[in-house]
Amino acid sequence: MNGFNFEIVPTKDGSNTLRHPVFTALYHSSWGAMQESRHIYIREGIDYYYQHFFDRKNQIRVFELGFGTGLNALLTLDWSLQHTVQVLYATIERYPLPLSTLPSLNYPMQIESNHPSLSSMMTSMHEALHQQQFKHLTPNFTFEPRIGDFLEMELPPDIDVFYYDAFAPESQPAMWTKPILQKVYDSLANGGILVTFCAKGVFKRTLREIGFQVTSPPGPVGKREITRALKG
Repeated sequence: MNGFNFEIVPTKDGSNTLRHPVFTALYHSSWGAMQESRHIYIREGIDYYYQHFFDRKNQIRVFELGFGTGLNALLTLDWSLQHTVQVLYATIERYPLPLSTLPSLNYPMQIESNHPSLSSMMTSMHEALHQQQFKHLTPNFTFEPRIGDFLEMELPPDIDVFYYDAFAPESQPAMWTKPILQKVYDSLANGGILVTFCAKGVFKRTLREIGFQVTSPPGPVGKREITRALKG
């Protein structure tokens, strides 16, 4: 992505997002990048899993489709610190951000955390992605990034929480097809969940055809509902 211009876009909750130079889409909702990620991927994703299924295991395996700005990963790292839960976090990204964009992403200062090093952690994750290097960032958080095309990758098994954070079907239609969603279903552990911002009827019908149990929790500010799908 060298030579591409990632436009910095402020959102209504004070956190910044970016406009993707290829898909010309925002990485987050204009209503608020921080509040969107917290609501969908933390509250309705990993925290929901923790509240309902965690007694079965001593760790949570998270996979994120589309590392993007790193906000979901940073919030998950902070969540793991607050809950002293071991999180194994894997992700794939086709278009890693230039490291020069990171100072414009004001996420660490907006996360109320007792951990003093969130800014350096965020930088470490982006550097690890560029190097495709496994990192043990805290005693409870490991990070395994990969650069590549999700459509072609072999997913790891026994994923507990799948952050399905591709761009919308209008921008990336191939990501929302039945064969790809079947691949996600097969990668999840029993009792594992997929969570995403997308709430389109055709998408939810496809999930049900595959075998998911689909619910539609209320969405964050600016969005009526989201989708959470359970394998079990």
